[in-house]
Amino acid sequence: MKSQKNTNFAKKTSMNPFISLLTDLGFKKLFCLLKITIELKNIKKLFCLSLMMLILMSLLFLGCNKNDSSTAQRSDSLNLANLEANMLLIPGDTFTMGATNEQLTNNGDGFSVNFSPATQKITLGSYKICRFEVTQQLWLDVMGNHPSYFKDNLQSPVESVNWNDCQTFVTKLNQLTGKSYRLPTEAEWEYAARGGSNSTYRYIYSGTNISDSVAWHYGNGNGTTHPVGAKQANALTLFDMSGNVWEWCSDWYGVYSSVAVTNPMGPNTGTSKIVRGGSWYYDPRRGRVSYRDALNPSFRISFAGFRLASSSSN
Repeated sequence: MKSQKNTNFAKKTSMNPFISLLTDLGFKKLFCLLKITIELKNIKKLFCLSLMMLILMSLLFLGCNKNDSSTAQRSDSLNLANLEANMLLIPGDTFTMGATNEQLTNNGDGFSVNFSPATQKITLGSYKICRFEVTQQLWLDVMGNHPSYFKDNLQSPVESVNWNDCQTFVTKLNQLTGKSYRLPTEAEWEYAARGGSNSTYRYIYSGTNISDSVAWHYGNGNGTTHPVGAKQANALTLFDMSGNVWEWCSDWYGVYSSVAVTNPMGPNTGTSKIVRGGSWYYDPRRGRVSYRDALNPSFRISFAGFRLASSSSN
């Protein structure tokens, strides 16, 4: 009977690996083996968790550093802290201002030759001009108020400011910074809009012959201003020289000179101040680099703003 029991036990253990292991190793050894197995599983779990966290952190890092061109254009949009860093030096040169041949081309934008009837030869000394139109943020930094009609984005150009308001702003800005900022002359504005000596081609608009690439106008502006720097820059990396808001210049309106002029300042007196560049409110033709218009210096409207200039040594 005893031998039969042993035989049955042997059959059972041959069919059950666990019982066989129990017999071979004993309970103590089995316990150690189970403990090691559990620890190995925990290590594997910990390794997998750590790997997942590393992958997630890498993705977040890459997302934060993704190079988005439209964001890159606006990342240094204008405020008091970075104003001087955005003032570009424009080397002096001689150019033809006004109705050059490409400006007389009908580009389907409502062009009429009467808008650019003359040219004059201009020689300019070196100067600086800002990459961006003055933003609502910069105005707020300096003046402490918010005059714009469109208030949804502080990186949109300040508007609803007249020529006299611009002079008040410049005076206070210069007191704050110790610099000598000013409005550009009309000739400085047009030379910069054309791309200066960096432009190897004469474009109709500031940097292109396609208005939508560089300008917010009534056909694409949805009835409002837009954050500065959102469109394509010209050859000097200046933004919004065509469209967004008209830009006040320092000159009184007057006819072009029939002789070559160096550093023209415009007439000594007048009734209207020059504005350039067109705006979100008007058709694209007013964004042509040669297009001139003028407004009463006390006139405020939601499509007129300005851009800063200074001497080259500022």
